[in-house]
Amino acid sequence: MYAYERVPAGYTKRLGLQRGWVYEYAPGGRARRTLKWPWSRPASGG
Repeated sequence: MYAYERVPAGYTKRLGLQRGWVYEYAPGGRARRTLKWPWSRPASGG
């Protein structure tokens, strides 16, 4: 079974708004379920 995860397609240069979503292949399945925001700090230890 193939797994894809939804990731931001990109951001506009002027306002930094999200342009939409794209689906990216996730080899590990749906193991990673954490949100990755540009302004969030990386989780410690992982």
